[in-house]
Amino acid sequence: MITATKLNKAGFGEMNQTVKLLAQTLNAYGISYERVEEAADKFIKTQNSGILTVDEMSQYLAKVIPTAANVEVSLDQVTAAMATLTQAGQPVSRATTYLNRLLVDLIKTSTNVSKVLKEKTGKTFRELQKDGVHLGEIIALVGEAADETNQEFIEMFSSIRAGQGGLGIFVQDGEVFARNLEKISSSSGELNKAFEQMNRFYGIPDFINKLRVALQKLGRGFLEGIKPLINFINTMVDGFLKIDGSLESVGKAIGQLFTVFLAVFTSSIILKGVGLLTKGITTLSTIISSLVVAVPKLATAFGFLSKAAGPIAIVITSLGVLYTKSEAVRKVINSLLDVVVTVFG
Repeated sequence: MITATKLNKAGFGEMNQTVKLLAQTLNAYGISYERVEEAADKFIKTQNSGILTVDEMSQYLAKVIPTAANVEVSLDQVTAAMATLTQAGQPVSRATTYLNRLLVDLIKTSTNVSKVLKEKTGKTFRELQKDGVHLGEIIALVGEAADETNQEFIEMFSSIRAGQGGLGIFVQDGEVFARNLEKISSSSGELNKAFEQMNRFYGIPDFINKLRVALQKLGRGFLEGIKPLINFINTMVDGFLKIDGSLESVGKAIGQLFTVFLAVFTSSIILKGVGLLTKGITTLSTIISSLVVAVPKLATAFGFLSKAAGPIAIVITSLGVLYTKSEAVRKVINSLLDVVVTVFG
């Protein structure tokens, strides 16, 4: 009863649920009452390693412990799996369901994953367990078989839930599970350590842990909430990838559309420039007669220039004078400048 009291306080639970968890575990695994603290140590270490509390384990582990004990999957492996699955983002209720379905899939000799193990090792799941091959290593073998046969990992299992359980344990090729298993296997003294911390800090660890669990649940809830958005995006991407023809064809169509747009845009600029140029030419033709009359007079007036600089000097000088003196010339020159700026600027 002392062990249950300590576990209840350090595990943030209800006394009756804590007692029930310990009793179910001892009965399922045939553990003597003298070793009850050993089981409690493992639960505390699981709480510290995963994203769950002893209180949550007391509510949901009954779904999987009887199955695990029946096929000789150790308590260390069960709790390591719970730590690993919750670290991967699964709530405790779902993690226990997935783990139970995974074990059932591995046990049944008629399932695909059971046949895969038999072909790959020559042994059944039970036999591999008896030989000391832990759950993480067994799931890694399934992953290797999936790679060898070019199958998706989850397709190796008979149900989505069993596959989800396998995926959770297969994180980093089973290395996360292996680390958790090692920590839980050497968890002696964890209960007393946690209980002493609770007494020393007068409930502060209780508050901190509850806050930690609350924030973790908030994060999981957020991820659940945005799943419809993620699914919608995935659906859109999948639909795009399944468009009749190749992605190159889609790219070509987009390129052609852009070319048409660019052509229309460029044509509009050119047409605008042509319009301005036409306007300038019309104005120029209107004043040609004025130039014909004006140039001889200017040539007479600035005869010394023609002798000094030649015909080019006459033209430049004449245009300068006309631009200064004639409004019509200014209009023509300004119109031509507008055309240059619009088309080339």
